[in-house]
Amino acid sequence: MAIVTSNTTHVDTTNLNSTAFSIQADAALFSVLAQKIYTDTILAPMREWSTNAIDACIEARVAPHFEVHIPTPADPTFSVRDYGTGLSQDQIINLFTVVGASTKRDSNDYNGQFGLGRLAALSYAESFTIESFHNGKYYSYLISISEGIPVAIELASTHTIEPNGLRLSVPVQLPHIDLFRERALQLYRYFSVKPTINLELPTVTSLIDTGDWFIDDTSN
Repeated sequence: MAIVTSNTTHVDTTNLNSTAFSIQADAALFSVLAQKIYTDTILAPMREWSTNAIDACIEARVAPHFEVHIPTPADPTFSVRDYGTGLSQDQIINLFTVVGASTKRDSNDYNGQFGLGRLAALSYAESFTIESFHNGKYYSYLISISEGIPVAIELASTHTIEPNGLRLSVPVQLPHIDLFRERALQLYRYFSVKPTINLELPTVTSLIDTGDWFIDDTSN
C-alpha cells in the first residue's frame, strides 16, 4: 500500500513494483554534461582544473602548489600542472572515462565531488591532453570527441624522474589568447593559493576591504 500525504513526497514502495532510473550514455548526454553546462567556456577549464590542482595537493598531503601556463603566440596552450599523487593508467581510465567518478566524496576538504570538472576543457575545444607523473612512470592520453562522445587515446607510457602530479593541457585558438589572459587575471586574484604563472599578470591593490567585498585597483 502506498502512503502519500499532502505535505510530503515520501512513498512507501515496499509492496509496489519499482524501476530504478538509469542514464543512457550517448552524444546528447555528453554534450550537456561536458559542453553545455558552462556559460564561460574559457573560464571553465581554468577554474575547474585549478581547483582540482589544489585538491590533488590536499589529497597528497603536501602544501598546495600548482603551475599555470597562459597561452602565448609562441605556445598557444593553456595548462595546469599540480604536484599531487598523479594517476596510474587504471586511474586515468576510471576517472576520465566514467562521468561522475570521483575520489572526493568521502571528505569535505575538497572543492569538487562529482567528477565533471576534469572534462571542462571539452566545453571549449574538441580535445585536451592528460599527462600523469606517477611513482616514476609517465603516462599521456588524449581525450577527444568522437561522434559526439569523449574517448581516451593512449599517447605514451615511459619512465620519468619528474615529481608526481598531473598536467592537463588544451590547445587555444590564436584569437582567444588575450581572453585567456584576461580570465586568468579575473580568476586568480581571488585564489588564496596563487599559482606559478609563465606570464606576469597585473597586480591588484585592495583599496577598501570589508571582509565580505572589496574595491580594487588593477594596474595595467
